[in-house]
Amino acid sequence: MARHNTSIWFLRLLFVVLVIFLASPDTLQAGGGAENLLLVVNADCPTSKMVANHYIRLRNLPPQNVVYLSNIPQPLRIKLKTFEERILRPIVEYVQQAKLDKQIDYIVYSTGFPTTVDISEHQKTILEQVVKEQGKAAGDQFKNIFQPQASITSLTYFAIHILGNNPHYLGLESNQYFRKPAAALLQNPFPPPWSEIYASARQAIRDDKVDDKIIKSLEDLYRQHPSQLAVSYTLAQAHAQLGDAPATANWLARAIRLGWCYRTQTKSDPAFAKVINDPLTNVLIERMPDIPYDYVPTLGFSSSFLWAPNGGINNQPGSGMNYFLSTMLAVHAQFGMTERDILLYLQRSVNADYTKPHGQFLFAETGDVRTQTRKPFFDKTISQLQALGADASIVKAVYPKTGQLSGLQIGSSTFDPHASMAKLLPGAIADNLTSYGGDYTREGHTKLTELIKAGAAGSSGTVIEPYAIPQKFPHPMLHVHYRRGCSLAEAFYQAVAGPYQLLIVGDALCQPWAEPPKFELSGLEPLQSVSGNVEVKISTDDATRIDVIDVFMNGQLVTRQPRLENFRFNSQQLPDGYHELRFAAVANTPIQTRASKSVPFRVNNANQSLTLSTASDSFHVEETIEVAIESNLPGPVEIRSNSLKCGEIAAGSGKLSIPASLLGRGPVRLQAFVKAGDGKDHQSDPLELTIKGLVSDELPASGG
Repeated sequence: MARHNTSIWFLRLLFVVLVIFLASPDTLQAGGGAENLLLVVNADCPTSKMVANHYIRLRNLPPQNVVYLSNIPQPLRIKLKTFEERILRPIVEYVQQAKLDKQIDYIVYSTGFPTTVDISEHQKTILEQVVKEQGKAAGDQFKNIFQPQASITSLTYFAIHILGNNPHYLGLESNQYFRKPAAALLQNPFPPPWSEIYASARQAIRDDKVDDKIIKSLEDLYRQHPSQLAVSYTLAQAHAQLGDAPATANWLARAIRLGWCYRTQTKSDPAFAKVINDPLTNVLIERMPDIPYDYVPTLGFSSSFLWAPNGGINNQPGSGMNYFLSTMLAVHAQFGMTERDILLYLQRSVNADYTKPHGQFLFAETGDVRTQTRKPFFDKTISQLQALGADASIVKAVYPKTGQLSGLQIGSSTFDPHASMAKLLPGAIADNLTSYGGDYTREGHTKLTELIKAGAAGSSGTVIEPYAIPQKFPHPMLHVHYRRGCSLAEAFYQAVAGPYQLLIVGDALCQPWAEPPKFELSGLEPLQSVSGNVEVKISTDDATRIDVIDVFMNGQLVTRQPRLENFRFNSQQLPDGYHELRFAAVANTPIQTRASKSVPFRVNNANQSLTLSTASDSFHVEETIEVAIESNLPGPVEIRSNSLKCGEIAAGSGKLSIPASLLGRGPVRLQAFVKAGDGKDHQSDPLELTIKGLVSDELPASGG
């Protein structure tokens, strides 16, 4: 009899383990990789093109993931209408036209763009509302705190607000991706009408009056919002109060899969008193991560997620907010970075991925209000970093004098990182709280880019006087999110509650502590010529670490398949010529780190051909490139560098002259395209070229 009971217990435990690893809602696909990033380039700015060319090569960006904009205003400060018409709307229109709307999570600017946007009209709208509801004194305070200038990166993050003429990004708690105090997690996940249903269930749990009606209402809520952590955990509590241990374990396992990570909090939760000694529930709780119940869980990002008021993810239209992660690669302007500075830092940042550097995380404490503003959060942050195995502490100095640093948070109007013996390790985030760290129109306060020049992969600074309001600056937990494996952009936006004035500069994809899933491909060799049906086999030594595989054909997401199903396609559905398959494995964790592999191949079902050639693979930026085109296809042939149209010839073979300056300095790639119908193109093999030219060590008088 004992053996029989043991077997049942083992099967129940196996069921729970499978629920944890297999029962992830299909809406939860986050993480970030080259396939999810759109790089925005100023087509009229030589430095912008040069920086972009190197970043494209370093990050292996798909050609479609690069958009070139012309007629970008030269001043560092522009009007909101100009930003929307010249920059934001063309970006969004390109994403839709290129059929990238299901995959772009990051919108990253090269350099050569304005950094500051005048939002006076939106400030006025909110100001009038505040005065009407709270009086003139409140309006005066609002006008003082909320200056009418915003950063280009924050307004891109709030793109849905801007395009919808919604000024509520001005609030100090406007960012629902921000990781709030943990108490918010179970308090307010929904707007009406779902909020009433949820509030009723929470009250029933507090009163210990759970019944079948409450269970049914919560299950209905779960069916509408399967990604909302609060619902799964509340269902676990409700079933626990009824003494139903198997159902408790089922819902608790789902909550863990969605990010619930508070073992000590769960063990002390009175709702679980009736089932806490059940072997299944006990084992599940003991296997749960044990993070202090201080902040809501760290999560990976997707622009498709509807971020809820509690920091969780909802699923129904109108129940949350969408965003785009956004950074600027560099500020090439007076007081900013030289071209050489930019290239050196980008190479450092890319090389830092997955290296798990063993540097210190230091938090400066002085008498300056700039450090005192964030001091109340230091101890909890340091405790969580130390729990991750990091060396973290407070340093009582404006800037540390020595050390190998993986993370730094300081607060001073002026400092000189280049005079210190402290070294910022590749991949580090370094952050300073001061008034004008992101304002490149004025001298005075040390600019955020000095920290990047000193070795950091990213930093931030406000573009106008923000006052010492902690919600406008990165919370110290920035470094915990990063240390847990998030990308640089994910870490920043999880750490800023009201980011509208904050300019974030850095390599958005840098992720030194990420643990990417590992997998191998077989069945299709690079540049193999195929016809008919093709099968690509996917294998791994650790299948439990992979949630799904995203498959991209020529840069576009074509399918999302469970784990390691082999991918099959009929090459007759593709035009003859060059194509590229990419596979991105998504880790089975709340952060959902991605790892991708690509395989270029050629289709030959109809003996159609399209080729490009040049006399050399290297040209000076002031030269003209003569391109020879050979084609047996009907229709005109268009030459592109990524999405930049470089020229066209009539049907058949011919030659085309392309100014090298059009492409910009650095590594570039040319391809020929002939329309094949159904939105598909015949493509030539890419032609890899190097455009040579002096990389400047000088700062310009202006620019972005």
